[in-house]
Amino acid sequence: MRPTAEHAGISMTGETMRKLTHLLALVLPVGVLLFDERTTFVILFPTTLAALAADVLRARSASFSKVITSLFGSMMRDKEVPEIGNPVIINGATWTLLSMTTLLIIFPASLAVLAYSLAMIGDAFAAMAGRTWGKHSWGRLGRPGCTLEGSAAYLVSASLTAFLLGGGAVLSFSPYSLPLFPLFAGSLVATLIEISPLPGNDNMNAPVFAALSMLLIYNSFYGFSYPLFPLIP
Repeated sequence: MRPTAEHAGISMTGETMRKLTHLLALVLPVGVLLFDERTTFVILFPTTLAALAADVLRARSASFSKVITSLFGSMMRDKEVPEIGNPVIINGATWTLLSMTTLLIIFPASLAVLAYSLAMIGDAFAAMAGRTWGKHSWGRLGRPGCTLEGSAAYLVSASLTAFLLGGGAVLSFSPYSLPLFPLFAGSLVATLIEISPLPGNDNMNAPVFAALSMLLIYNSFYGFSYPLFPLIP
């Protein structure tokens, strides 16, 4: 499959490396599992601010931008490389940090871990499947670059991730053993949001909407009482 405008400026090798960083970003929910949400947040929040500062700096400093491009340019899309003096562009890696930070602020740790994990894994598999086998575009119904094949890969991989984590098949010792229907609903919502041409970035939109949908279903139909903004005393 030829790269679309969405993938402009990045080769298949670069795309693969880019998605591997998405999988490496799973260290963030692992941090929640190993420690707790507050400890993870204390580490994650300043890291996210530093990433945002780097994005600002590379839009203002030609020398700094050159260093960043030399290190990570092969994994960056054309639209993520701003001209000096132009508006700041937040790159995909920063969005993943912002995403987990936002999830930990708004949602309980269990939903944050589930939503972030299924979205990151779904996105990685969707990109690889879409660029390798994608032939049927969503056209006007979806974002540029999204294909039916990629979306199917997203839904399957996200659902499996949610079932393995949330269904207790792997982390049976964790508090994430939850009903399967809401887990599938979260995966489906993430898939649809990833397709949709919404403003913002799918690395933020998909996990946040997935977590919100799971919370609403849990609280409405399963007698759970997940709160919002759990880190606020």
